[in-house]
Amino acid sequence: MAERDKKLQNWVEQIAGKYGLIISSMKSASSDASFRSYYRIQGNDSTYILMDCPSSAGSIEPFIKADKVFADAGLNVPKIYEEDSEQGFLLCSDLGSVTYLDIISNQNAKELMSDATDALVKLQLASKPGVFPIYSEGILLTELELFPQWYVARHLNYKMTPKEHEVMT
Repeated sequence: MAERDKKLQNWVEQIAGKYGLIISSMKSASSDASFRSYYRIQGNDSTYILMDCPSSAGSIEPFIKADKVFADAGLNVPKIYEEDSEQGFLLCSDLGSVTYLDIISNQNAKELMSDATDALVKLQLASKPGVFPIYSEGILLTELELFPQWYVARHLNYKMTPKEHEVMT
């Protein structure tokens, strides 16, 4: 077992009794284009999501801040039950694995899109100046670099040529 996995397991063991966590039920929940990992774990009468964000790759503080700002705005966000900012671990409510794309149909598209639009308006209203960092050209370029790093290289197993990379940036 890798050192990082051991740290996460030790942390989960420390909080398991409080939530009835069944450590053997921990399974990968999803991944995104970052160094964070997500695991679904069964508890007493619900499932939870564990987030693992190694401090060497970033901080969980921006996630915690955004979660609070968006919850205060009335958006459906994970409830944070436990946090260990030093190690980069969170235990959150599980919002499920079903997406709008999974369930959208001619019968419900209008309602789902209306709900999504309402959520976007709430999100925009919560994103006032001074709440989050200014979205800069540097941040945009960093995010654009995720495509060749995470999708092209990792998922397609393709190394872009310098010319292809130049076109991307």
